Amino acid sequence: MIPDTEAPDIEATAFLDREAVADLVQVLRDPHPCDGCAHLPDCGTGKACRDFAVFVLTGRVEATARTPTTAQYRRLFPESRPKDRPES
Repeated sequence: MIPDTEAPDIEATAFLDREAVADLVQVLRDPHPCDGCAHLPDCGTGKACRDFAVFVLTGRVEATARTPTTAQYRRLFPESRPKDRPES
């Protein structure tokens, strides 16, 4: 979990409305699927788990499947797939 932080600088978020700023602050304070996960070192190597994918797509933490794979990462970030290699 990200430690408590001060509210974002109003000038830096002038393009956001008050509700968007409040949502952003809440997302930063909420738990994240990688908090305390033993697989965290693997995720920096082009792997992702289902929990991380659910979090990226919905903002929810489900804490179910935390086995990172390259295939899950490529589904979540298709732009990372080499152009000359189709997904396996």
